[in-house]
Amino acid sequence: MPSSYLFAASSEGRVYTLSTTSGAWRELPYLGLEFKKICAVPNFLWAIGGDRQVYVHVHGLDVPIRIREESYENERWLPIEGFSKTLLPTDRYRYSSADGSVERGVDKIRLPSMAWQWDGDWHLDLELDGQPLPEDGWMYALDFPATYSAKKSWNSYVRRRKWVRYRRYAALNSWCAVAPLHKDPTQEPFIDVAIGGTCVPNAPAGTLCVWAITAHGRAMFRTGVSKTAPEGLRWTAVPTPTGSELAQISVGPTGLVWAVLFNGRVIVRTGVTRDNLVGDSWLDVKTPVAACSLRIVHVSVGTDAVWCVTNDHHAWFRRGVKGEAAGISEDSAIGKGWVEMVGNISMVSVAANDQVFAVGAADRCLYHRSGVTSADPTGKKWRLIQCPMQISRTSSSLSIVSRKSGGSSSTPGSKHQSFSNLYSKEKEKGVVETCAIIETVVNSSTGSCSSNGGPPGLLRNERWKLSADSPPTIGSLNLNDRHKQRTAALRETSHASSAPAADVVEVITGKFETQLRNPRAWSPVRSVGSVVGTEAHPESDSTVFESDSTHHGSDVFLGEDDDHTGSQFWTECGILWSCVAPGAVTVDASNMPNWFNEQTSDSKVDVNANWRKDILSKLQRRQEKLAKLQTVAKFEKAVELSSWVKSADARYQRPGGEFEDCIIELEWY
Repeated sequence: MPSSYLFAASSEGRVYTLSTTSGAWRELPYLGLEFKKICAVPNFLWAIGGDRQVYVHVHGLDVPIRIREESYENERWLPIEGFSKTLLPTDRYRYSSADGSVERGVDKIRLPSMAWQWDGDWHLDLELDGQPLPEDGWMYALDFPATYSAKKSWNSYVRRRKWVRYRRYAALNSWCAVAPLHKDPTQEPFIDVAIGGTCVPNAPAGTLCVWAITAHGRAMFRTGVSKTAPEGLRWTAVPTPTGSELAQISVGPTGLVWAVLFNGRVIVRTGVTRDNLVGDSWLDVKTPVAACSLRIVHVSVGTDAVWCVTNDHHAWFRRGVKGEAAGISEDSAIGKGWVEMVGNISMVSVAANDQVFAVGAADRCLYHRSGVTSADPTGKKWRLIQCPMQISRTSSSLSIVSRKSGGSSSTPGSKHQSFSNLYSKEKEKGVVETCAIIETVVNSSTGSCSSNGGPPGLLRNERWKLSADSPPTIGSLNLNDRHKQRTAALRETSHASSAPAADVVEVITGKFETQLRNPRAWSPVRSVGSVVGTEAHPESDSTVFESDSTHHGSDVFLGEDDDHTGSQFWTECGILWSCVAPGAVTVDASNMPNWFNEQTSDSKVDVNANWRKDILSKLQRRQEKLAKLQTVAKFEKAVELSSWVKSADARYQRPGGEFEDCIIELEWY
């Protein structure tokens, strides 16, 4: 089975990934922005940054995203002029779509956002249904619309030719800001985002569903999101019931949406189908226990499973949810009842195959629910994920020297301290910072950015070439000299800005302005899909299209490449986790990855345990008392009944796999 990735975010806002074929966490390259919430599907990450704006990350694509733009040039034959650009009022546009309903002038077709770049110029398509066309590319017909042919005849009164141009997504392996709701991003920031919809029944391949919640408690749906349009088109507000302010939202693989309200209730979006990804209406779901003090604080949706966490840190499973039928059946969308699980959990997240991951409330560690199968969707127990942390010079070391001292989100005195806290006393000054740093420019001599897979390669080659020593170890903290050299190198060669070094404007009067001539530069103000964004041109901005590296795959970004230069090492540093995103990971319950380092296995039993000795001693004393009672000749009759009946609560599994609560009665005669 190919490897898949589990993503998680620490309390310091760093994003990490854990492969199913690996046993160590790897930190994603830190580019100056912390993240509050992350969610994932294969090859796509959506997140809420520290600036409360939405970011998207595309990685691991074997085939680049490349879209063909088309424009049809139309002409009509006039008696005197011949074929002319002048068309009749009832005709289509001069440049139009294939059916003529939309005007598509080649000079008006622009890139959808700054995350894209043109791949070549406009050129004629010289093929019609597999047959070659003349060099001018004209196709002839009797009238609009009609069947076109490459041959001109005496009754060919109209003609057209097709212009094509390709564009490709250039923001691979980079965090890219999505356009805010307003030109002032602080007017209505975001507090949560969720992505799903990879398996909406009968939906076109590549469909994705993205929902978000604003600080005003509004639900927003991102239209046009797909695997070929990662950033989507625009935000659409979805009305909620009166008095309902949303606090958290989750989207399942089938498009099923559950949302948590600030008052602790949950609502479910019904009617989500391939033709209506937004759904029709909201339904209210009762809390697990009818008590005023118990509120739901977090919910997560899988395919046929919904889990939630209440304010007492208990996890609950919602039985009866069927994701495949949720769009056409309200009962399948809301389920039938809650089942309480043990554990002290602060948040829970469900994968596409209903495997469950959670963050502990007390220790802030990551857990996996073992034994989750279709026959037993609630699983057996929580297992602690214990994996070492792989620190590389392209990720954590950069984070160490670029983060502010101490970190506001770190917990002083906690034994689970990030390895970067070892350098908390090394303060760094004089680096230009902005509120949304997407990519750090390292090639100051040319003013060009790295390629799609560039940051890891460039950081390794440029930033760290000043010191070829072996990486530091946990037992040795004598790093002052090397750290000062690296800090000085960062001050000279990089700016915490998304624009090239030559285009960075330092903060002087409290405001900043960045000349966005770089197609790989985004910020919350000038962001992906924003109407105020500008387009980079391959000719006038040729330097930003140049590449210093040819690595574009996920191996470089996720750290799967073999590094024999000693720039990667492992450590057992503790991390306080804030959230986990298993939407892109696929684990088999019968063959789990090497993520667990338990002291004792289930197959080994400690026969000398104190609790075992105590139970055996009590049983022995009980047997001695029963032996004494056997010597008594007569016993007074205690009851007059001829039979005994014992009852117990149980769950019955129907042939279809659905569980139903029942009562079992056992009668002794």
